[in-house]
Amino acid sequence: VLVGVLLIMSSLGIIFPRKQLLTVSTNDVTTTYNAKPVFGGAPFVTRGQLLDGHRIEVTAECKQTNAGEYENVPEFVILDAAGADVTDMYRINEDYGKITIKQRRLIVYSQSKEKRYDGTPLVSDTITVTGGSFVEGHTLVCDSVTSITLPGEQNILPSYSIIDENGADVTAQYTVSERLGTLFVLPVPVTIATGSAQKQYDGLPLSSNVWQHTSGELLKGHTLKVACITSETEVGDHENLADVR
Repeated sequence: VLVGVLLIMSSLGIIFPRKQLLTVSTNDVTTTYNAKPVFGGAPFVTRGQLLDGHRIEVTAECKQTNAGEYENVPEFVILDAAGADVTDMYRINEDYGKITIKQRRLIVYSQSKEKRYDGTPLVSDTITVTGGSFVEGHTLVCDSVTSITLPGEQNILPSYSIIDENGADVTAQYTVSERLGTLFVLPVPVTIATGSAQKQYDGLPLSSNVWQHTSGELLKGHTLKVACITSETEVGDHENLADVR
């Protein structure tokens, strides 16, 4: 009879061994993603005790590679001194730790750009890394081009991915702070002057469709189309406004 194993009698007179109560634990493991497996370590007894000559044999240590939080659950058996599996002699409670693999940190940057409208697109097709670090063999790839042609502004799109040496997408293994600029296309400055006119009040509208282009250079193939739109009948001074196209 093994030492420490209590025997109980059922109502039928059959004798059963009472299982030894154990609590088995694993440690918490925390690290930063580096594309290499992180092992959870061997389990150990934190409550109760193994019988004489018994030992825990790990058959599969918990292993994780990608960023995230995982329960640190190993596979193991309990062996006696002769190497026989005696796991069934125990009632095992589990108190396992966690494997935490933190995302690797990066800072990415793209420079703002601006120009006067000239009918051609203003383009940003580069995003660079200015902080943090890659795992060896990993690179950042800009996946699309941000562009704007007409006057206005366009935020540079955060369109990029991080790939490993085999071309696999590992973007999810990184936490990325973005410092992305803006594209600005400024309108071409053009100045026109509208003509003046005056008369004695007679109840009829007064207008002037006289105007001139006073400054600013039009792009090749562009022309000014101006219509003076002010028409007044009341006494007083009125600005001669224009509709410019």
